[in-house]
Amino acid sequence: MLECSLGKFLVAEISEEGVRILIDESDDRQLAEGASVEATITFCDHQTESVSGHVLRSEIADLDYHCVIRLTCGITLKRVLAEQRFLLRIYPSLVSSRSVDNRDAT
Repeated sequence: MLECSLGKFLVAEISEEGVRILIDESDDRQLAEGASVEATITFCDHQTESVSGHVLRSEIADLDYHCVIRLTCGITLKRVLAEQRFLLRIYPSLVSSRSVDNRDAT
């Protein structure tokens, strides 16, 4: 969850240099391109990290309205790797099915 002055938004993706948040299409809190953002991200383990940056773009993809924020003060690599490990524990079949798909492609 990303919380900033406009409220709380669901986080769809993270990296050290950016974050993608989901925004309800009817939501009037949509962030303008270029707008500065200072926020706190709360992770599934209830730990938080402060981030800041600017809105790179907002777009509709996969029937979801989302906003990409380029971070100038971002998420640590340690935190990104911890989230990857968490997802691997929760969804092990997704990773093993992708491994098989990649072997078939070569």
